[in-house]
Amino acid sequence: MKEQPKTVQKSRLLTWRGKYRKLLVDELTPKIHQILKKEKFENEKEQIKSSFLTGKSRTGKTIEAHRLMFEWHRMQFVNRKNTDMLFMNVEKLLENFRQLQIQHEQFNELFAKYSKIGLLVLDDLGAHSLSDWSMRMLYRLIDTRYEHMKTTIYTSNLHFEELTERMNDDRIVGRIKNDCQNRIIEFTNDPYI
Repeated sequence: MKEQPKTVQKSRLLTWRGKYRKLLVDELTPKIHQILKKEKFENEKEQIKSSFLTGKSRTGKTIEAHRLMFEWHRMQFVNRKNTDMLFMNVEKLLENFRQLQIQHEQFNELFAKYSKIGLLVLDDLGAHSLSDWSMRMLYRLIDTRYEHMKTTIYTSNLHFEELTERMNDDRIVGRIKNDCQNRIIEFTNDPYI
């Protein structure tokens, strides 16, 4: 792709700040809204890639996932790329799949949407026990996104070893490790509430 002149990028950045940032931030909970509306999103060089955020409950993983999501959206918009993104709790995502599993065409459409979206945040991975069917669907989704080089941000209260034990399967965790490489952020601070 041809490099855009700085004036075009700056114009698109101002459009993003004026038009999209407010729309995106207004859809969030008041607490996340309060924190993120102060963000400056100034780092032009950093590219948001798949990441694994881990740590105790209420240490800021979900807020950081939202911050990364906004930064990814801004950079995609400024560079005239696909800005489709979705923030999903893993349990809710699997419930959506479960509800449509009998209706194959609708299930396939939803699975394709989650597989192809530019950025997907999977929140609270490992927070709930998973059936064999749920594990297969989750692996299939993560593997498909990995193979198509889609950006995925994962949050979990569990470290990789605990997640492997919880799932009783190392394939999902292995794929996440490969996807995130060295972009593993551990939140060691005390819970904020």
